[in-house]
Amino acid sequence: MTTTKTVTCGTGDGAKEGQSLGMDMLCLCETGTTTECLGAPGKEVLSSANLVAGILTQLEGKCPALPETADAVAAAEGALNVLKSRIGAQVAVDAAGNVLLGKKSTSKCQGTDAACVNYKSYYAQGKQGMESIPWVQKLRSAIKHAKEMRRITQEKSQQAATIKQLKLKVVAEFAREFKADDSLTQYKHVTPAAGAKQEKNQCSKYDKNKTCTADNNCKWEGKNETDGTCKPKEGEKQTNTATGAGDGAKCTGTSQSC
Repeated sequence: MTTTKTVTCGTGDGAKEGQSLGMDMLCLCETGTTTECLGAPGKEVLSSANLVAGILTQLEGKCPALPETADAVAAAEGALNVLKSRIGAQVAVDAAGNVLLGKKSTSKCQGTDAACVNYKSYYAQGKQGMESIPWVQKLRSAIKHAKEMRRITQEKSQQAATIKQLKLKVVAEFAREFKADDSLTQYKHVTPAAGAKQEKNQCSKYDKNKTCTADNNCKWEGKNETDGTCKPKEGEKQTNTATGAGDGAKCTGTSQSC
């Protein structure tokens, strides 16, 4: 279907201009000369009032590609800032209140030789200028959502890192506790045996009856005061009790002293 620039491009009432970025590009760049946008002959040059088929695809293809390492959000914000500085820069606001983006304003930006977009309605009283343009608002919304998604992604990444650190600390703490319990169990098993051995060795150092005493938890077993063995006292009866019983068996009568 063939259409004309007069039908496609608006007159500044906001019914057409500002509704689509692509349409605004078409109205700005498809004109009768080559100097407005691309600087070389192409489909953007009009030879009649009819728009050329494929013009929007050609214009989009001339836009520079963003490097893979570039920040798309920052690039979009930068482009909007540049646009804001260009609106009204080459064609001053006139008495009728027209606010133009472009270089040539003829036939209310609808003519074959016109190269402009009239954003007049978005700069009227009560409006917010460029920020009132519909496609600008949509782009601002996309930027906002992109920033929010980045924030959420970074937050989740930080939370995952924190959880990982906590997990490592918990595992390390459990390992430390288990190691301490294992060491204590070994200590409990080893200590009594070591203590018994120490006690046995303690008595063996006494080589006389007078030093192998109950005070040292030891008892003397031998032929006399020096010929014998000093052993641990545990489980043994008192020496003087055993001796008394032996002597009593040798006593007879009431006149003997035992």
